[in-house]
Amino acid sequence: MSSFRNSAPDLIRNPGYLEYIAGVKPKKRRSALITYQCDFDGDCQTEVAKSTYFCNTHYQCTVSGCSWKRVVSPNDRWWDYCEHHKCDADECYSLRKVNFQTGGNFLYCPKHKCVRETCERSHPTTQPHCITHTCSKEACKVIVEGDEKLCASHIRCSYRNCPSNRMQKDEEYLKFCSRHSSCTSSPCTREKKPGSEFCDFHTCPMRYCTKSCSGNHFYCSDHICGLDGCGFPRTFYLERDNVVRTNYCPIHECQEFSCHLIAPSQTCGYCSAHNCDEPSCNGLRLINPGGKSPLTKCLT
Repeated sequence: MSSFRNSAPDLIRNPGYLEYIAGVKPKKRRSALITYQCDFDGDCQTEVAKSTYFCNTHYQCTVSGCSWKRVVSPNDRWWDYCEHHKCDADECYSLRKVNFQTGGNFLYCPKHKCVRETCERSHPTTQPHCITHTCSKEACKVIVEGDEKLCASHIRCSYRNCPSNRMQKDEEYLKFCSRHSSCTSSPCTREKKPGSEFCDFHTCPMRYCTKSCSGNHFYCSDHICGLDGCGFPRTFYLERDNVVRTNYCPIHECQEFSCHLIAPSQTCGYCSAHNCDEPSCNGLRLINPGGKSPLTKCLT
């Protein structure tokens, strides 16, 4: 006959006994024979065998055709939708907005989704649109159009009430639109020189001048030599502390000091008033000391 110790049950190896000794509260046992009514709004009369709260029909997501399990909140509240149909915003259990283009759903409900129809992002609490669709101008919170980075007010071309949008270059917005950002000398498409209506190539190179070059020449009509066909710039001289522009370049201006008339028949010569009257002579007329009658011949 075995001893009492050997014949008694081994309680030391029983998990329930160990939990009891440790002071762990035993789990409440439910009878498999007891049935409960489905907890769906109190309208469902279906009986459930255990405390699963809902019957098989109401245990799943309420979206038509979805069989995923409904979401349980931290306070054990069962919501109407599963993880795939619940709004992705924190502590929001509303249904995601339907995306009619794809036939699916956006990530957020109408309350938390950006108002831009095709946008998947959520928006800050201070505005109805997301950061991506907010004007990037400092302190401006207005929504942008399309994929622009500026709102309708800040994206307008700066050229005299032009309604067009500013042009982008290297992900930065230029001051003007494509029409007003490019050189107006047709058919040139180069970028305008700052302050000019023309590019560097078609803008007169004289300091502070923003006018267009004259024809195929390098200078504008204000700074190019007045002799037809000459492309050199006009000369300047100082008169009573003022810079005065002449009408001709150094080559086609009279070489007599303080005379700025044209010397058209030769280069680096004299005007008709200072050139020798002798045919084919380019010498300077002599000065008549008496001044009674002007001399018309040069020294030679």
